[in-house]
Amino acid sequence: MRRHTPCAAALVATGAALLAFAQAEVAVLYDPASPGTLPDQGFEKLSSDLFNQEGFYARGADGTDFDSGPGDDQFASFFTHGLFTGNQLHPAAQTLDRTAGFKIRFDLAIDAEAHTALDPDGDGTPDESGFSIAVVSSDLQGIAFGFWTDRVFAREDDSGAPEELFAQAEASPQTPEAMAALRTFEIEVKGGGYRLRIDGATALAGRLRDYSNFEGVDTGFGVINNFDKPNSISLGDASLEARSVARIGMFTSETPYSPPDEEDLGLSVERVEGGVKLRWAAVPGRFYSLRSSDDLEFFEEFADATPDAFRGEATDTRPLAPRRFYEVAPAP
Repeated sequence: MRRHTPCAAALVATGAALLAFAQAEVAVLYDPASPGTLPDQGFEKLSSDLFNQEGFYARGADGTDFDSGPGDDQFASFFTHGLFTGNQLHPAAQTLDRTAGFKIRFDLAIDAEAHTALDPDGDGTPDESGFSIAVVSSDLQGIAFGFWTDRVFAREDDSGAPEELFAQAEASPQTPEAMAALRTFEIEVKGGGYRLRIDGATALAGRLRDYSNFEGVDTGFGVINNFDKPNSISLGDASLEARSVARIGMFTSETPYSPPDEEDLGLSVERVEGGVKLRWAAVPGRFYSLRSSDDLEFFEEFADATPDAFRGEATDTRPLAPRRFYEVAPAP
């Protein structure tokens, strides 16, 4: 059933949504329905293969085909702002003010990916990825993601420890079949937090990070760094320890943006031995409150639950009622 929300909260959410709709501006950074590749439509490019700056991308059926090369020791990326200077290079790039809120939307498929076992934070999980995207707001708060063929993960900053910079943080397991399909990814940023949606469903959520302490990469011609450039977006293979093959479709940004407060959590209810089993789509690590009602007027909270990697689960072991309604919502 739909999540019950007090009337006052619903009115606030509706007002915010209407305001965002009235003022929002959508910038098309890449349109696969138009001719050319990402660089043809405003993105800059850079490859570590200095004599082959166009060899890692080509026009494909879905938009831009990307292949960072046969070895792990190359990087190749697209970006909206200069990696040396930080000046705006993509003519349609927007100011990414996290207070006003913004959304980055892109279509992406990962056909192949490989990475070394490099693990700077020593937690036993490799931290490199052959495809990444990084979004940095106007005050250098941002979020970066790594893409494997079976996982999407946020990248940590060094606020906890220096060795944690770019290590895996929140992660969402995926299937290779799903990652190889062209899907729509949406990065929603508001205030100090982000949400990543895949085809409309929440995959990850958490706090923004500050990657500006990254020293950059010395190319011999200067130091490149896409993490200390305000309002910047970069995507591709940013690692010398990984490689990937991908397809990139529609790419837009939108601001101002207010993420919807309401979310369909896909709650299902099943009678099982010993009670009623509840399952719902959950963001990893987030707590949820569960409430029930026998008359749709008074809702009683009966449990808190921590979700597993993909779905939340809980069991109502109270005596069964002739009729009972349930609702689930993120705990405050």
